[in-house]
Amino acid sequence: MSTRAMIKVYYDLDDKEPIASIYHHWDGYPSYLGVEIAKCLGGREVVLGISDPLVQANGMADVAALLVAHLKEPGHAGNVYILPHDAAPHDCDYLYEVRGDNGRIHLTVRHLLDGGVVVWDGYLDDRDAVVSEMKSI
Repeated sequence: MSTRAMIKVYYDLDDKEPIASIYHHWDGYPSYLGVEIAKCLGGREVVLGISDPLVQANGMADVAALLVAHLKEPGHAGNVYILPHDAAPHDCDYLYEVRGDNGRIHLTVRHLLDGGVVVWDGYLDDRDAVVSEMKSI
């Protein structure tokens, strides 16, 4: 059986309406998908007008695009889907909320099968530390 997850990307910490929804059909648990999100976004700075595309993202819409590009296996259909921004996480085990915060990227991971309890919450500034923490969830 698949461990399904939804990633919601928001402009900032206070936004109620996401700008993007990304559905991940299998391996949605933090020790895989959380690690992959940290590998992709960890240590990145969110700016408007990039000067270094390897360590920056050009706004939160670019963060969403980076995630899709990172999660899709080249040439492979399935597993990762772009859905309408307001798509509900029906039948998902985990919800990942990615938010901008003054140039930083904040991530909240909720276990939906356990009432939406937060299993991880913090900034993705230190890529290696976040990867290590996610592997232990």
